[in-house]
Amino acid sequence: MTSRLLTGLCIAATIAGCGRIADSRINPVNWFGGGQPAPVATAAPDPDAPEGETRPLMDQVTQLRIERMPGGAIIHATGLPPTQGYWEGELVPVSDGGPTGGVLAYQFRANEPLEARRVSTAESRYVEVATRVSTQDLAAVQEVRVTAARNALAARR
Repeated sequence: MTSRLLTGLCIAATIAGCGRIADSRINPVNWFGGGQPAPVATAAPDPDAPEGETRPLMDQVTQLRIERMPGGAIIHATGLPPTQGYWEGELVPVSDGGPTGGVLAYQFRANEPLEARRVSTAESRYVEVATRVSTQDLAAVQEVRVTAARNALAARR
């Protein structure tokens, strides 16, 4: 009877200990959390637009998540435009040289509809985009930041 009780307690303690590893920084799945609100600068003309970029910034970024994969990560972002019909969304890198100061920054841009469209529900307007980042580019990254016209989201290590 006591050996069964002792075995049960050992198994319970071992399983409880595994829960701490899942929440620790050792676990590579936890290296980037979900997107957190970050401050954004607003300006009428877009001086930060990359050269030759004509698409406007997405109105809002509603979700940011980073999915680890062999050889790097995939950065997923969901945006909410003001109306239906936005197309060809993309995460446009802010700097061509990779991360600046440990921050890998992107702008969420999409083409506006060619003609006036309905506003409708938020669910019918979402635009989802993704981009791949290599392990080498992630080595110096402490934060991934996606900027829209009215807000920005950041995921930190």
